[in-house]
Amino acid sequence: MGRLFRMGTREVECIVVGGGPAGSTAAWELTRQGRDVLVLDAMEFPRQKLCAGWLTPKVLEDLELTGGSVPSLEFIPTFKIHWKHRHPNIEVPAGQYSVQRHLFDAFLLERSNAPVAVHRVHSIQRTDDGFVVDGKFACRYLIGAGGTHCPVKRQIFPNLHSGDSVALARELEFKPYGPIRRESRLLWRMPYDPGFAWFVPKPDAVNIGFGYFKHSRALTKDPWVYFVDHLKALGLLSPEDNPKAKGWGYYLLRDPRITVKDRGAYLIGDAAGLATEDLGEGIGPAVESGLLSAREILGSGDYGLENVTRYSVYGGRYLGRLLSPLYDNSGGAILRGLGIGKA
Repeated sequence: MGRLFRMGTREVECIVVGGGPAGSTAAWELTRQGRDVLVLDAMEFPRQKLCAGWLTPKVLEDLELTGGSVPSLEFIPTFKIHWKHRHPNIEVPAGQYSVQRHLFDAFLLERSNAPVAVHRVHSIQRTDDGFVVDGKFACRYLIGAGGTHCPVKRQIFPNLHSGDSVALARELEFKPYGPIRRESRLLWRMPYDPGFAWFVPKPDAVNIGFGYFKHSRALTKDPWVYFVDHLKALGLLSPEDNPKAKGWGYYLLRDPRITVKDRGAYLIGDAAGLATEDLGEGIGPAVESGLLSAREILGSGDYGLENVTRYSVYGGRYLGRLLSPLYDNSGGAILRGLGIGKA
């Protein structure tokens, strides 16, 4: 269906709501196959995006990219795992990467070669042969890639996450007072009850943060203070650093039998609650789900959660078992919810 303009409505074959890695990947795959695509995003790119920016080698492979072509790419050879306030218990090979999301996302969206409209979606109507968005855009296929609060999820899949775990995170990306330590660390099981945390260096900044589940026990003191003090004790931050966290929440959808497509509508990336079970990394599943949804539209594959990779590190289940003796009962329940720890 080519581009048509009738009664003030722009018609395209496929509308992608959200221009992050999931949406831009779906748009890239469709556009390079000659399909008519429009990306809608509420913000103009580049835009700020809080994220550790963890990339697996598979992400680069799926996107047919070489390392030298990706802006702000940082290689991570190993990561260190900490237990409470002790010195690192274990150092394991990583072979991963990190990026600064505002640069990486803008790069992917431009690379998609899809037209982009800055537009915040409010209403979606289903028609006999597709969808109408805000009375301005019409399409046969609709891909929801707008993150946790994606309007496609709210209106087409309103009950998707009614019974799923809600993960909460607090993080910040900033330039520290002193020199940036060029080592990445995962600080699993802090001495308070967030269960997982990270320190990821970027070319001119660091991303720090931690996550926990909504149903975990109440905290009597602000865990961010403990977390920052812990990073200072490890020498990863300077005494002069005083970073202030920002918070956000997302869903973790774990059952591959749950349907995230419905008569021409698809959910991908964070909108579908996708993240890996060993590192809680979302970019890889976002890219994979974007490709899978596009390929189903193209008639060259099937989209289902069972086809999305569940681990960032090769042998992710083995890593979880290796770490499981470190967990006590209070933290283990949280980490088991992420697929880390005892079965």
